[in-house]
Parts: sequence; C-alpha cells; structure tokens
Amino acid sequence: MSIVRDFGKPDLFLTFTCNPKWKEIKDNLFLGQKPHDRPDLVARVFDIKKKALLQDLKKNGILGRIVADIHVIEFQKRGLPHMHLLLVLAEEDKIRDPESIDRIVSAELPNETLDSRLHEIVKATMIHGPCGVLNPNSPCMADGVCTKGYPKQFREATAENIDGYPMYRRRDNTNHVIINGNVVDNRWIVPYNPYLTKKYNAHINVEICSSIKSIKYIFKYVYKGHDCAKVVFENNGQGSITWDEIKTFLDARYVSAPAAMWRLLEKKMHEKSHSIIRLPVHLPDMQPVYFYDDEERRALERAAQRNTMLTAWFELNRTDPEANRYLYADIPKHFVWKNNKWERRVRLGDRIVSRLYSVSPKDTERFHLRMLLFHVPGAKSFEELRTYDSVTMESFKEACRARNLLEDDGEWRDCLREASNFQMPAKLRQLFSFICVFCNPTSPLELWEEFKSYLCEDFAVHTSVQQSVNLALHDIADHLHAHNMTLTTIGLPEPATSHTYVNIDFYDLETEKQEGERLMAMLNPEQRSIFDAVMNAIQDVDEASPKTFCVNAFAGSGKSFLFNAIIRSVRGLGEIAVPVAWTGIAAIILEGGRTAHSRFKLPVPILENSSCSIRHNTEDGRFLKAAKIIIWDECTMTPHHALSAVDRLFRDLTGSDLPFGGKVFVLGGDWRQILPVAVHANRTTILETCLKNSPLWSIFKQFALIRNMRTEPDEKDFADWLLHLGNGTLTNNCRLGEDDVEIPEECVVRDSIVDEIFGSSITDMENLSENAILCPKNEDSLKINEQVLKKLSGQNKTYFSADSIMCEDQEEQ
Repeated sequence: MSIVRDFGKPDLFLTFTCNPKWKEIKDNLFLGQKPHDRPDLVARVFDIKKKALLQDLKKNGILGRIVADIHVIEFQKRGLPHMHLLLVLAEEDKIRDPESIDRIVSAELPNETLDSRLHEIVKATMIHGPCGVLNPNSPCMADGVCTKGYPKQFREATAENIDGYPMYRRRDNTNHVIINGNVVDNRWIVPYNPYLTKKYNAHINVEICSSIKSIKYIFKYVYKGHDCAKVVFENNGQGSITWDEIKTFLDARYVSAPAAMWRLLEKKMHEKSHSIIRLPVHLPDMQPVYFYDDEERRALERAAQRNTMLTAWFELNRTDPEANRYLYADIPKHFVWKNNKWERRVRLGDRIVSRLYSVSPKDTERFHLRMLLFHVPGAKSFEELRTYDSVTMESFKEACRARNLLEDDGEWRDCLREASNFQMPAKLRQLFSFICVFCNPTSPLELWEEFKSYLCEDFAVHTSVQQSVNLALHDIADHLHAHNMTLTTIGLPEPATSHTYVNIDFYDLETEKQEGERLMAMLNPEQRSIFDAVMNAIQDVDEASPKTFCVNAFAGSGKSFLFNAIIRSVRGLGEIAVPVAWTGIAAIILEGGRTAHSRFKLPVPILENSSCSIRHNTEDGRFLKAAKIIIWDECTMTPHHALSAVDRLFRDLTGSDLPFGGKVFVLGGDWRQILPVAVHANRTTILETCLKNSPLWSIFKQFALIRNMRTEPDEKDFADWLLHLGNGTLTNNCRLGEDDVEIPEECVVRDSIVDEIFGSSITDMENLSENAILCPKNEDSLKINEQVLKKLSGQNKTYFSADSIMCEDQEEQ
C-alpha cells in the first residue's frame, strides 16, 4: 500500500497462467510422462516465461512505461502456477478513455481469416467455461449463477466503470466457436491483450484497474497463509462417526508438488519494484530495547549510545545543511542507513518507498509526534519539533494544534455564525445537523450552547424558552435520525418533553394564506388548472374522486413555483403539506422540503419488499397520518419499489386500503432528465426500475406544463434544442451512433474553456463568483481549478486538511 500511496492506484492487472502444452515442457518430458509428473520442469519453464513477460512489460514498455509493479505467485489445486501482476503506468501512458482501453484489451474472438494462430490460442486459453445453462456443474457456479458474471452482455462499445473493471466491447457479430458442442461467442471471452496472448501462447487475463480494491486483492494472496487439507480414514466398527473437536482442530498445511518444487528451487513467491523502508516513531528515550535475560543493564547502556533512525535524522540535520530541506519520510530516498547513521546515497533512491510505522490515536503523544514528522522538515531535536514561532509547546499535541494540523470547531463556528445572519432557523438547524453528521466536530455541545438562541428563534416566538429548546432539539433529532444518529450519539441533551409533530415548523396561518394567494395570482392557465385540481381533491371528501396526480414538466416550466403555491395555500388552510424530493438539491427548492429517504425513512438499498421504518405510535407516524397532501418532486429519479414502500406506509398508518391511504399525492418530474440510478445496470434494467413500471402508475392523473417561464427571447433556439434532445427527436447529420449527440457549433469551445468563461486574465472577483464550469468528473474539476488558480494574482498559500483515523474500535476512534 505504500507503493499505492506514492504512485497512485494500479492501472493494469494481469493474471498469467502456466500452459502445460508449451513446447518447452512437452519436448522435455520422458516417454510416458505428463506435465504433472515433472513439477521441476513446469516450475523452471514458467519462471523463464514469467521473466520474459516482465521484461516485455517493464523494459520494453509493451503496454506503456511502468513506474511501479508488484506480483505474486500462486498455485492452483491441480498444480499449475500462475502470477498475479499489478502495474502502475506513467502519467503520459495512463488509460483515460474507451479508445485507450480498446488499444490494450480485447474481449472478442479474433478473426480467424486475419489471424488464425491468435484465433486458435484464444479458443484454447481465453474462453470462460462455458457455464450456466450450458454447464450447470461448472466450478464457477454458485446458487445457479456464475460467480465471474459470465456470460457477459453484448456491447457495441467499451464503457468505463467507476467502481470496477470496464465493460469491454463485445460485439454481436458472426464470430463464434464450438466448445463441447456448445456455441461460444464474444460473451464468453476473458479479456486479453492480443500481442501478449499470441507471443506467450497462454492464458493472460489483462484487466484495466478502476479500483484500489485490486491492490488489496493481490496482497491478500501474499499474506492469506497456506492452503489447508485434512484426510482421515477411520473405522470404529460401529457404523457411526465420532467427532472429536480437539483432534479436528489442526494447524495443517497443504503443499502441492509444483509449490514444493518452486520453493526447493528457491524461486521467489512475490516481488515488487520498490524497496519499502519503515521508519520508527518513538518519544524521547522511549525506543524499543531488545535484550537477553539478565542483560538488561548492558542493553540499556548500548541503547543510550546508539542512534535510532529518528535520532540519527536529528543528528544528520545538525551536521548536514543539505538534509534540512527533507522530511523524515523523504530521507531514505537521499540517504542510506548504514552503521547506525544516515549516509548520503551514491546512487539515486528512485526505487525506494518509505513509510512511518503506524501509531494508534490512543498513544496520544506518539501519534502527534508522527503527525509533526510529516509536516516539519529538518528538525534537529524533539524539542524543535515542539517549537513553533519561537514558542516551545508542552506537548507534541499542542505543537500540532499551533500549526493548525488538528481539527477544531473554528471553521464550523464561523460557518454557523455566518449562516445565522441570513438563514431561517429551520435551515440553520438543518445545517447544524449536517455539520454534526458529516464534519465530526470535536464538541457539538459547545456549538449548540453558543448558537442555541439562533437555532430556537422561530419556536421562541410562539412558546416559552424551555419549550422552544425542546422543539429545536426534536427537529435536530429528526435530521440526525435520517442518518442513523441520535442526540445522545453526538453529546446533545435529550428534549425534556415530546410533542405530536416534530417535523413541522410553526407557520403563521395568515402569512401562509397571503403568500399562497399571491403565488396563486401569478400562475399561468396551465399551472392554475393543476392547482385547482389538487386543491379540489384536498377539499373533496369523496373517496372515489381522484387524489393522485403527476405533473410532467421540463426545466423552466414553473413546476417548483406551482408546488410552492400549493404548499403555502394548504398551510394557509391550517393543514399539513409534506413536500419531498429524491435529492437534497431539489428538496431545498420546496418550502420545508426534505428528501424522500429522510421523510419516509426509506431503507438503503430499496428492494421489492422493503418497508419504511416508521410506526403508528411515533411522532413521525402521527405527523404523516395527519398530513393532507404529499408532493414528491423528481419522481423520475425514484425507483418504483420506493413508491410502493411509501404506499404501504400510508395504508398502514391510516388503516385505509385506498392508494396512499387516501392522501392527496402529487408527483412531479421530467422524463427527459436523469432516471433512477442502478449500479452497473444496463439500459433495460434502468428502465425496469422507473415509476412507469410500477403497478401504481396507472392511478395517477397526468398533467403537463409545456410553457417555458424562464427562457429569454435570445435563448429560445437553445431551449428548443434541449427539448428535442430530451424527446429523442434530434437528427444527427454526421452518421453518429444511437447514443451520440451532435453538439451545435455555437456551443462548442475549441480553445480554452477557462478563457471562454473567465477571460484571459482574472481581475474581476465579482465576475468570478457569478460564473462556473460544471464538470462531469472530479479529475476534470481539479484540472480546471488548477488552470483558474494560475490566472489569479497573488501568492499561493497551502491550507492543510485535517487527517482523521477511521477504525472499527469505537474507543480508539
């Protein structure tokens, strides 16, 4: 993992398996022998092939320039060795797009006419199974499903995958072979590199790494321990089995003949491109001392006269000014540890990776000493590490705090202080809750006490001080509950009393009524017809009348404005309106909006039989039962299982078998925009999760808003183009694929997008704050931010983030 820290995640993951049909093996077998009879021959030939492969990859750069690598050797139960190899590519050879992937990896049968030899090798070594219905007894099958995911789906083009391996191109063409009487096509091909497969005539699986998990996978093979097996032949003459727990517990080891021969021949089990040097971290005179019995005094005397790597670093900084510019962790790259002191390297240390020993946060002083060693170069003593701005601190922890290396609540205090000047109390409580959930402040209680008056301000208008505090705590508790946290978890006091409706703010009826009337007067005819239908449904006591509606509206057509008019009008009647949305960004646009997950306590993930974790006798349950209307925005992103779970919730709370318990239920969204997110799903699966596939969809009365209320006259052409894009009615003139869109020429920036948006030089800070470039990926935003920063005048200043340790031991946390 130190290599990963220094060079980044691996780019390529190769598995190279010995081929018992190699000519070098077959030609050297004695008469009547088979490869498994000669583990010595198999081991030697595989080692030669392995070295040749590494030479091609590392020296010849077949797949690009390699800056770091690591590999391990493993043995199959049947005996053949194979190598797992991870490669980190140089920056200029990084694999950044599907075209780069296709140049390195193929997951298709080669054309037999164009390259018959490669076709035969792939047919013999790179076909998975087949398994599944073609061979249910295949070793890869578990519960009727292939554990490797075969057969894969046909794909016309390679697609990147954020959390795993790419989805390689597997075209549905005429290429196929017959294996054991079964037709095998591109869906069964294991990804490979044509050059390497053809040259080495072996199974060489080549994968593009997209996750750090792969480095853990390969280390697991190094340290997982040996294989175990136990075989017992027993006859007790009684026709029964006697189970002895103690005899059964054996520390056994299974060693195959090839594995034993590999070790007898002193072949390496694992290698890496860089040497790892571990540096000790100890407090003054607290370094480990090793001694034999009765030699403690002599061992202490020797330790007092001998430098450790850390104390020798202090001494090096006192005698060699050149070393003062290096951090402790960088020293091994420039100096070598020899005879208990650091000596300057004659050769470059570019194949050295150093790491400091880990220290538990429980060991407070040593933990903070380690932190200082990562930030203070050229220290000459422990005392100098504790010194900052000519002041020597009492402890290493205080020194870290003085250097702003520790988390404190200053930034959260500033955030709340600024927000309290303009945020309404309900939003301020939400912000406070988010800080407690996501930012881990050191003392939430102190923040609560400092900003309590602002957090309770709206409740204090209508109730006593103590009651307003209780109501504010209830509201904060509700926000925390959505993230599986409680007031006790973060150290806040429990409210002294309970109340019926935790989630509702105190609304002034007259204000809500006036605001509702004002918004209603501004509605256009389309909006007004929907408004009237919804308000009539609220006041209609006839259970048979329609009470479920769906508003299909594109961006800018006034859907949110309509929803807020309904919400304010309902509250003006003294009733409860519950606005929700699938995402937090959409929820904050609605008055008093919350995410659907937070409001209805939807589980993650949402499955067919999932249920909301709200019960009758809870405050949330009583609140939802009393609600008159539910407005659900961004319904197009909602999986239909979520809507079914909410339907069951309201039927349960109300005791009514009517849809949603007879509540007025309004959906809103735009089917031209993002559909439900389904991990690693194909188009069919995503469509199947949509609300339109819900059995409830047919009961919703459909409305549409088709008038754009936001577009300026000079923006109409672009707005129309977006509508055509969303409707799928664009016509491409460049013979593009089905999933490709031709961008209008006037929208294309051919030069620097930074110059286009911000200008060649940035001097107007107000203009800077009013313009933004939206990026699809984090790496894109980092590149653009770097370009923008270069255009800003003034000196660069580095602000260190606060490191925190995540561990399972709560006490250690």
